[in-house]
Amino acid sequence: MTCEEHYQDFLARLLKANTRLTVPLARLVEHSVNPHKPKQAGPAVAVAIGDGVVGYLTPAMAERYVPLIRHVLGQTADPTCSGSLKRTEKQIEVRLEVAHPDHLGLRAGSG
Repeated sequence: MTCEEHYQDFLARLLKANTRLTVPLARLVEHSVNPHKPKQAGPAVAVAIGDGVVGYLTPAMAERYVPLIRHVLGQTADPTCSGSLKRTEKQIEVRLEVAHPDHLGLRAGSG
């Protein structure tokens, strides 16, 4: 993930006094561009927990996962995954657990 530094206040509200928190449901949302890196080629994939964005997939990860996101949306479902929040000395980090698209037969450029 990238751009988590822009969402630290929201992440702190989610994490509260905990140092770690399991997130059973995070949504993956395709955008045309990452607003924090507007010159970077899209598409971009935002990661949302509850009603707020908490960061973006890196460009390489977005390229890899956009076909999966589009496939899931085509099945009339929201693309989701699980993950966790972890407080470090510098910031709160978000880690995701997402099925690899190759394992599902969905590669970049397909779907």
